Amino acid sequence: MMDDALKELLALRDIDEKMVRIRKNLKDKPARLGSQKREVDTAEQGLAGVRDQVKQLQQIVDRKNVALRAAEDDVNKLSIQLNALKTNEEYQTMQRQIEAKKGEISGIEDEVLESMEVVEKAKIDLPGREAKLKQERQLLAGKEEDLTAELDTMRKQMEDLEAEWQAKSEAVDSQALARYETLRSSLGHTALVAVSPEGICQGCYTKVTSNVLNTAVAGRSIDCNNCHRLIYLPS
Repeated sequence: MMDDALKELLALRDIDEKMVRIRKNLKDKPARLGSQKREVDTAEQGLAGVRDQVKQLQQIVDRKNVALRAAEDDVNKLSIQLNALKTNEEYQTMQRQIEAKKGEISGIEDEVLESMEVVEKAKIDLPGREAKLKQERQLLAGKEEDLTAELDTMRKQMEDLEAEWQAKSEAVDSQALARYETLRSSLGHTALVAVSPEGICQGCYTKVTSNVLNTAVAGRSIDCNNCHRLIYLPS
């Protein structure tokens, strides 16, 4: 038969276990949401990077178009001058200049086309990415709102459990309570653990002495001779 002092300590231990679970959730749930928030922030930074890339590429295209028009103007001017040349040598030299300018124009055109393809692809992709990011932001905002309400509920539960713990502790034998609180300060909810009928402490998983086990069998709590937790034999 379990004595009253042990029953009262077990009631405190049960409250401690509930508080441990709530404390874990108070810590873990915001951490998980924080991880999702970082993922959304990373996606937003990536999208901003794409926007910057498009802007920079467009500026490059604009500059190359200016260079292209200048090169085309040079070809036109050289072509006009070509007809006014007197000697064959001058004519050939001018022809080479014109061909070089045409090669330059061809290279610029290729670069403009390549840059424009990248710009156009990014512009096509951007609306979809922006819509997806907006949706993720909305989902995150909803989760943050739900989490705030959930955390408030858990904090209220903690307050209620702490008040319950204090109320029930008043009925516990002062010496037993002092011993439990001392262990609880370092071991938390594992200050009071079961011992198996074979004498294996469920805190340190070693075998207790026969005297210690006999006390537990008698329905009282006792220190484990190995880890010094309070142990008891479940009924």
